[in-house]
Amino acid sequence: MEYNNAFKNAILKIENDGYLDTTNANSLERFKHNIKILIEKAKKDKKIDKFMIIRTDNFFPVDWEWTVASRNTNIEKVVFALSNELRVKLALDKYKIKSQFNGINIPIANDKLNNLMSDIDKDIGAVYLPVKYRSTKHFTINTPLDVTGDYNLVSNDRDFTIIDEIDNFLNSGYAYSVAYHDAYLDVSHENLAISKNAIILINESKYQKLMHDPVLREQLSKRKIIIYKGEEYLAINMILSQIGVLPSKIGNKYAFYDNEINEILENSIKNLALSNGLLYNKSHGGKLSASGGHFSSYFDDQNNEFNQSINEFLVFLKNKFSSNTELINMRAIEDSSTSNKLIESIGANNLLDAINEFNILSNKSFKVRSEKFREDRKKLTPEISILFKRIVKFIDNFYNNEEYNNYEFNDIKSLEEDIKLFYQADTVTEQLYALNRLLKFFNMCKIDQVFENDNYSKK
Repeated sequence: MEYNNAFKNAILKIENDGYLDTTNANSLERFKHNIKILIEKAKKDKKIDKFMIIRTDNFFPVDWEWTVASRNTNIEKVVFALSNELRVKLALDKYKIKSQFNGINIPIANDKLNNLMSDIDKDIGAVYLPVKYRSTKHFTINTPLDVTGDYNLVSNDRDFTIIDEIDNFLNSGYAYSVAYHDAYLDVSHENLAISKNAIILINESKYQKLMHDPVLREQLSKRKIIIYKGEEYLAINMILSQIGVLPSKIGNKYAFYDNEINEILENSIKNLALSNGLLYNKSHGGKLSASGGHFSSYFDDQNNEFNQSINEFLVFLKNKFSSNTELINMRAIEDSSTSNKLIESIGANNLLDAINEFNILSNKSFKVRSEKFREDRKKLTPEISILFKRIVKFIDNFYNNEEYNNYEFNDIKSLEEDIKLFYQADTVTEQLYALNRLLKFFNMCKIDQVFENDNYSKK
């Protein structure tokens, strides 16, 4: 498709009144046109100067703020082996199919079993538990998640994709590292606000179901929503091109990135890190050192909230079925064979009733914790905010510079308990207590020296 001279050098709109069809020929032509213009601009300017943070998530950010993932902020349905075996049992019972003969299991072909289970609710047997703790919130920059290969062991097929300006991220005082495939910051102390200019992408196959939630419907009315058809990665890249952003990865099907444009892309993101005093492309996991993973993952992995919540579930079942306590353990929910023994002993319906009861209690408990946590964060004054940001930056430097090698083992052990409390405590008061202990350990004068010329102090 050829465009007349009036549009020759113009960025073209691809979505139409909040709807985007990535399979439409006109959409694809407009996308290719936009990419061509953006490549020419990047080569002329010798840089990329527009960056957007992108996150795909199943948990919608309440009040348009990205929050820490913890027992106080989100709860989710967890599908254990026990959950799957309960669904199998219900399907077999529904169609009166025997799974055992004289105590011996009768094999059932997978395709037959899948057909039997097709009309059994996938949420049956799922257990409501708090999400696993993570002090950081991760984004891609100018890049769809599913072209990076960095899914962090979670599905990339999630409900929402939020594309936002990078300013709040950079100005937060909590950012750690940037790269196109992964940029992250601390949200365990303060939430990250989502700007008024953010764009929310939702697949058309999920939109109607999501809109049944009145709270979500009201929240979404406050931002620009685009419903898309087709591939998520392509929808993201099309919207990026429409707002004048060159995607970091495009695929030869739509445009060719030569060595010059790839070098411009790489240098631009490196300069973004350098000019904002951030690490470049520092991985979140792995070895705790300057050449390995970032320190935050080291402490996140020590958090035991999720395991405690599983234990609470097991204790609930033991209290409910006191005559079967010897069968109720971790293997009973994680191992299919052991799960079946528990189901046979207690009965599928009895076990499901207990799980449903636990889920009601779990949701009530979460609601109380969540409201208490959100109310407590209001105690965080501007003065406390400055202190938190400074010590977060100092701890970041402490680990990136491997200064922990200068201390005795017992000193580091005590220090790390305080760092863990500083990040993972439920209340501002507890975090302040930990902060004061950290200040004594590091010596405040040393911290003042570190921050005498830092970027945050100038903002």
